[in-house]
Amino acid sequence: MRDLFIASLDDRSDRLLKRLSSLLTGCRYPLKVRYSDDDHWETITDIDHDTLDHDLYSMERMKEGEILFSSLGGVGKNPNHRTSAHQLKNSEVQVLDELGDHIGRGDMVLIFMDMDRKMGHVSAQYLSEMSISQGAFSIGFIIKTGYFKDIKEIEDLNRELISLSGSFNGLTAIPPVVTREGRNVDIAHMIRHLTDMAFTPGVVNLDQADLMLTSKGGALLIMTWGAAIPGGNKATTSVKDALTRPLCDLDLRSVRKALVNVVGSGDLTLEDSLVASEALRKKIRSNANIIWGVNIVEGMEEDMEVFLILATTPMELLLHWYSKN
Repeated sequence: MRDLFIASLDDRSDRLLKRLSSLLTGCRYPLKVRYSDDDHWETITDIDHDTLDHDLYSMERMKEGEILFSSLGGVGKNPNHRTSAHQLKNSEVQVLDELGDHIGRGDMVLIFMDMDRKMGHVSAQYLSEMSISQGAFSIGFIIKTGYFKDIKEIEDLNRELISLSGSFNGLTAIPPVVTREGRNVDIAHMIRHLTDMAFTPGVVNLDQADLMLTSKGGALLIMTWGAAIPGGNKATTSVKDALTRPLCDLDLRSVRKALVNVVGSGDLTLEDSLVASEALRKKIRSNANIIWGVNIVEGMEEDMEVFLILATTPMELLLHWYSKN
């Protein structure tokens, strides 16, 4: 059984991860979490089949709208920020090495990083590169809540993201509006879709290799999901729902590559996935490369959901966010 590891390497990402952990207790895979001050992985869930059908939506009313970073104050600076892996303390390297010893081939590692203060980035790169060397799949999740001051800040952040992308199998951006509004459930459901796609064989399977192909060339990924809406074609309405969620805060004209994973109960057909792919194609570049897959989940309450991974360039995404300041 492959494991899912989620790590935070700075205090602000800790706050996000602690909220997500309570929403991921019904994860279908062994889940282990590490906060920035810990020297070990905390087991959140083993495989408890009584919780596999955990109703995420029942928690939405309690968790939605809880602001993640309202008490954190300004952006500030980290006086201990290091710009080179050679500047990691021996004690930090030792902790990261011990964490890496628990990660094996086929596991997935998700690492959250704060882009406002750039804390823990060197440690994140070290842990990611070690995980990849051991056969795991590593994705960096960048979070930003502050506003852009000027175009120079965008240029600096663009260079930072391009540099970071070389240490991960994929780099995913969580839009500022998501963290500002406390869209915890959307993020948790996105993680569930990601791990289900990577770990569960599908009728038409998408896996880590497809995700790596989408993120190739330093692309920045946006991940979103949508559910079928009653009263219309379920494939078309699920794509529309995914594209209108706060998770999907980008200029769709900048999307160059995309993954479309259609998830549903036993009556799902290949035609549904083709319709979903065509619905997406009408919204993005006409020459964009789309890879699609199909997963059957028995007993699923919703008729159909779609998971989208959209690839753009860091600069195009940052300029889009800047224009909304």
